[in-house]
Amino acid sequence: MRIMLTNDDGIDAPGLQALLSVLERHGDVTVIAPADGQSATSHSLSFSRPLLVSEQEIPGHGTHVAVAGRPADCTRLGLRSLYPARTGVELPDLVVSGMNAGANAGVNVAYSGTVAAAMEAAFHGVPAIAVSLMLGGGPPNFARAAEITDTWLPQLIAQAKAGTVLNLNLPPVRTDDTPVMPLSVCRVNRSVHDSRYERRDTPWGEDYYWILGSGISFREVEPGSDVEALNAGRASLSPLRWDPVCDASMDGLKNAF
Repeated sequence: MRIMLTNDDGIDAPGLQALLSVLERHGDVTVIAPADGQSATSHSLSFSRPLLVSEQEIPGHGTHVAVAGRPADCTRLGLRSLYPARTGVELPDLVVSGMNAGANAGVNVAYSGTVAAAMEAAFHGVPAIAVSLMLGGGPPNFARAAEITDTWLPQLIAQAKAGTVLNLNLPPVRTDDTPVMPLSVCRVNRSVHDSRYERRDTPWGEDYYWILGSGISFREVEPGSDVEALNAGRASLSPLRWDPVCDASMDGLKNAF
């Protein structure tokens, strides 16, 4: 199997390197990832600046590609140019994005560079998986989280389909002996964030605001949702598709006009 790996935390991120270690058991992996952190950049693309590309050594895993751009840039540029030039193969069999430091559940999927990188692959007809690790309670153990992910990878790879992103979130994993937790197939929690903005003053007396609150705090947690699963200590798996048209709204508009 030919796999392209990307993320939004940057090519040096420990989550990417841990996931790379387990993906290499399943095929030939090429990393094309941002040169630095790009969290919460969603599906933005770089149109007004060049995408600088460099070779970067990942210790123990050879030389891969760093792109000075957004996560979606990495997938788009990777699939259209870098991956075929590097491998001699037009497209990979699978794109994996992650492992992200922080859950991408609920409406976070709309802000997530991790999910956007995977969704860009779906636009190109390549099956994609996004993997994220919920934070909290201590430093994350990405190596163990990747090993847990590997227990599901054969099924995830078998179920990955063109045009769809399988969005996997793990609850916090902090120790080497963390057991494999149950996995629930869930809908995405639709409630908005329960975030606040604190007003502060600069040394020059100017107002500025700083966002507060956890990225996984929502005003409501819907039963059967990915957020409910994570809060209960279960992993969540949600299939995502980009479909901009709501059929019910289409029918209403047609009747109105």
